[in-house]
Amino acid sequence: MANNIKSPKDVETSIFNALVRRNPKEVQRLLLELKAKDVFHHKEYYSRLNSKIRNIQKTEIVKNDLMDELNNKIEGIYLELT
Repeated sequence: MANNIKSPKDVETSIFNALVRRNPKEVQRLLLELKAKDVFHHKEYYSRLNSKIRNIQKTEIVKNDLMDELNNKIEGIYLELT
């Protein structure tokens, strides 16, 4: 995971994805609370956020050391060529 982080936005995305995957009930509770308090002025913001969360939950991450090693080697070769 740390190999893919290159900016502060990558860190935020990584943390958000981990929270959604590890604690979906808490995320859903938070969304319901935001909606109950009418935090967003436009209803489509809730839909966009829900869509993003559903996409994260649908995407399965498989940790594979061989894939990480291959990725690192390819990245190294690419950096040598540029």
